Amino acid sequence: MALTKITRELLSTGIDDNSNATAITIDSSERVGIGNTSPDRTLSIKHASQAEIGFKTGSVSNGALIYYNDSENQLLLRAQESGEHIAFQTGTTERMRITSGGDVGIGVTPTSHYEKVLHIHEASGSPAIHLTNNTTGSTINDGTDLIQYGSTFYIWNREAGNIQMGTSATERLRIDSAGALMLYYDDTVLTIADAGTNAAMIKTGAGDECYYGSDNMDGYLQMKTDGNSQIYSPGNFWMNIGGSTRYGADTAQFYPAVNNTYNLGHSSYRWANIYSVSTDFSSDARLKTTLTALTDNEIKASKLLAKEIGTYKWLKDVSEEGDKAKINVGLTAQKVIEIMNSCSLNALDYKMVSYSEWEAEDAVMGRRLKTDEKGDTKVEEYEEKPAREAGNEYGVAYEQINQFIAAGFNARLTALEDA
Repeated sequence: MALTKITRELLSTGIDDNSNATAITIDSSERVGIGNTSPDRTLSIKHASQAEIGFKTGSVSNGALIYYNDSENQLLLRAQESGEHIAFQTGTTERMRITSGGDVGIGVTPTSHYEKVLHIHEASGSPAIHLTNNTTGSTINDGTDLIQYGSTFYIWNREAGNIQMGTSATERLRIDSAGALMLYYDDTVLTIADAGTNAAMIKTGAGDECYYGSDNMDGYLQMKTDGNSQIYSPGNFWMNIGGSTRYGADTAQFYPAVNNTYNLGHSSYRWANIYSVSTDFSSDARLKTTLTALTDNEIKASKLLAKEIGTYKWLKDVSEEGDKAKINVGLTAQKVIEIMNSCSLNALDYKMVSYSEWEAEDAVMGRRLKTDEKGDTKVEEYEEKPAREAGNEYGVAYEQINQFIAAGFNARLTALEDA
């Protein structure tokens, strides 16, 4: 039989509600109701407005309180003494603590440089916050982790999705599922992404200029929207190749970093045309051996070379321009060698003739960004440098040949005048 009512005659035992109503009910299932005649839990406390459980010891005046307030619709756990904390344990080990100042510590008494803090500590491993939802699933390999691993902090999205950050309710940074990094500022997006094997790309959105460099005008590389590029340097501009400074430029000239060391062009990669107002050659007597007059064989060779000068057209120009190809004046390197040999001279001992040869080279492929009409950008492969068969080529230095012919002409004229 359930105990359903304690009469006023028993109130002296300590169960007293100062009325004729039931104060405590213990039913046949050993459930206890306080203010509740039909308890549905092991202990059920009911009050018209606020049900409370208070805890005190002899040394405190306020203690601790657990209550449910119907009007505020809240369950409250309160440590009411000054400086007290609320702790949660499993076994005999404290797992979480809420301090009197509102800080929360998991595995540790919370400490921080800031006013309110969630402090998670793991003495023998890596503390983490694991976040999942119905989309990600809820296993250990789903969702996102915030992890302190040694001295390294990880934001680890285990899903094939983005990591995004923002300020002022606006996205500022994104790492997409492929690893591309996108920085957002105003209406401009800067993307750093993979561009294929051993390649990366840095690009802005369509219609945006891109600058690489400092923000205080110390110099930058500018990719302009008109398809052109610009290198800005407030002072001299230097090119360092192979660990050494090779070339420089200032407001007046482009020049090698070391005197009389580097070439302009290559023996097998020549410039098509050089446009210049004037040319200055170094000719300091202190840098040369003593000048000597031409020998008889050299005078003979100079006369024969002069006779070989004629007009011609380059075969490449003819193939591209036909009859409109320009006429050139000069002679061939092979004829210079032949004439010099006929006069018992070796043309390759002079700077008048050059000879170069090269091995076969495969085509060099490059990668570049291509943006379609929708503004989408992709990486395409193109032939940066065409393949080349093995070969060789002769060349002449006309300033040397002209000087040689002039010296020979002068020698012959002087001989006639002296006769």
